[in-house]
Amino acid sequence: MKKCFYAILLLLCYSCVPDLKERGYDTKKLAEEVKDRKIKKVTPRQLQTWVLQKSMLITEKLNQAPNEQIQKKWQDSLQSAYAIRISQISANDKNILQNAQGKRKAFLEAFFYELEQGKSIEPTLQKLENGDFIFVDKIENTPQKVWLLEFTKQEAIRHIDPKELRKMRE
Repeated sequence: MKKCFYAILLLLCYSCVPDLKERGYDTKKLAEEVKDRKIKKVTPRQLQTWVLQKSMLITEKLNQAPNEQIQKKWQDSLQSAYAIRISQISANDKNILQNAQGKRKAFLEAFFYELEQGKSIEPTLQKLENGDFIFVDKIENTPQKVWLLEFTKQEAIRHIDPKELRKMRE
């Protein structure tokens, strides 16, 4: 009798408390967030390899855009998907050097020098002092502009799929 009473009381309490979905939370997004926050053991080499691979894929995708409107949509989508910053820069955009410091400033100065000299830009990844990464690659059919991708270490690790890590170990 007591067990039955407690079961009914528990059932009543459970039915009175709204679940996450009823409270207005996006449960699919929450599940993804929990999955992303699982502890991952990532070596510096794996992290750098992953960032380089994703950077190459992103710039390849952006270069395939049929027009500037679609390219901008893809750029916005990729920025939010990977929590990165993507920008197009040219030799005239030296104003980004004002706030740059350390390795970032040296890398960007070298990049601007190469652009001014008319040299062809090769895809380049640079790891910064704080563990973040910047990547530069040319924009197709626009010799004086390049893609600048900026990854934070924390977000890169968060977005790495454990299945990808297993492949990198093999």
